[in-house]
Amino acid sequence: MKYRVRLTARAERDVDGILDWLCTQGVVSAAHGWHQRLLAAVDTLERHPERCLFAAEAEELGVELRELLFGRRKPVY
Repeated sequence: MKYRVRLTARAERDVDGILDWLCTQGVVSAAHGWHQRLLAAVDTLERHPERCLFAAEAEELGVELRELLFGRRKPVY
């Protein structure tokens, strides 16, 4: 089964901001590698969303809301 995955406008702005910041730090190739790995991780959610834990606010909102934490060390996105 394939699921629909949507990034919120805020998430898209955050990703763009992080990518821009990394590029200004002089690590352009690393920035693009980070971006590609992030998008690949998000793409896996179309087939395997259950691999992510429920977000803390899921119960309060009354929806099945999961979160994907990306990164091995700080900062984790």
